[in-house]
Amino acid sequence: MRCFVAIDLSQEIKQELARVVNELSKLGLLASLPKQEQLHVTLAFLGELSEQETEQVKQKLSGIKFNKFSLQARGTGFFPSDSFIRVFWAGIESRELVELQKIVSEKLGAKEERAYVPHIALARIKDKKNSGKLIQLKNSLQEKDFGSMLAEKFVLMKSTLTPQGAVYEVLQEFPL
Repeated sequence: MRCFVAIDLSQEIKQELARVVNELSKLGLLASLPKQEQLHVTLAFLGELSEQETEQVKQKLSGIKFNKFSLQARGTGFFPSDSFIRVFWAGIESRELVELQKIVSEKLGAKEERAYVPHIALARIKDKKNSGKLIQLKNSLQEKDFGSMLAEKFVLMKSTLTPQGAVYEVLQEFPL
């Protein structure tokens, strides 16, 4: 099964970001857009895991002790860059989130190829058509505050790919 570790977002933040996704849907982009309930902050993408590997991950994650913390969803950007757009995202401001992500990665033995940038993926862009409109939208939201929340848990998620998009299922919650 395809798995990842994430922080689920408050309904307030999801609603604010769903408005942005709705604006994205009007731009005529060839893009994959998440549903409101799918919006999250990924701490670690694990890829395909067997049942046995999933149980090992659950055990390792259960050993993490971390305090609840606040996070702020603010601003937008692109990965990998403004000149080569693959992902449109909303940013997350939280020193504690970065610390938690590092602990999760270390516990799971994940090797990070690049520095962790806390974000919420709002679109996976499949072509450059209408990228000018996308850049305008990003620029107009660069300082936008999408809300704040108290992170009280993180989750191990299963992602099943279907023709209608990914379907997420919580495999286990880990309280902070």
